[in-house]
Amino acid sequence: MGRRQGAPNRKAAWEFIQFAVQARQQAEFCNRLYYGPTNPQAYAHVKPEAARQMSTYPANARQAVTANAEWEGANAAMLQERFHAMAGRLTAALSGATTAAGGARAADQRRAARIAPLDPSSRLARIAIAAPL
Repeated sequence: MGRRQGAPNRKAAWEFIQFAVQARQQAEFCNRLYYGPTNPQAYAHVKPEAARQMSTYPANARQAVTANAEWEGANAAMLQERFHAMAGRLTAALSGATTAAGGARAADQRRAARIAPLDPSSRLARIAIAAPL
């Protein structure tokens, strides 16, 4: 949430922000839409059945996957290899191929068929080539 510098209703915007970040107000919002609150104190006022559905609920947050850029950088090659292997298996399963290599060939054929009629220098061709299947 924020306010624009020089806005004519600056005081009202600030009052709204102060209102919206209060625990009870966020809890009311969360009880209706099941979005996690930005104010952790709101969980004291969120219905338990709603709270358990939210990714930011403390019990759920403890199980969440968090980004670790240092580890990902050190393991990028292994992650790419595993991703491509998984994507090949998935493509094989979806295309009816019996092997991941067959699935990769099917994906390559679909990609080639999708971009073959396009002029390779056209903007559309560059978008189609970059688009994942």
